[in-house]
Amino acid sequence: GPHPGGNADGYDSDDDDAQIVIIGGWLGSGPLAASDMWVLDLSGGPANLRWHQPPVLGTPPGPCNMHSADYVPSRGEVYVFRGGNG
Repeated sequence: GPHPGGNADGYDSDDDDAQIVIIGGWLGSGPLAASDMWVLDLSGGPANLRWHQPPVLGTPPGPCNMHSADYVPSRGEVYVFRGGNG
């Protein structure tokens, strides 16, 4: 199925959520920073990994790399602290 391109930055949520979130990232060519967000669902085990793009609430950060993000479990939200844009 669909999956992220060559994004190199990411954010890993805690084990209870069984997911890895990739936000933006360094692409290495063309526009050097991505602006997408992908989630890898780990809940089905290694044989059933699934990528998806969840809806983004608020204002997306735009193309970014060298950024950081924090997951707030009580809100079920990821907050991005913007880095560079390429």
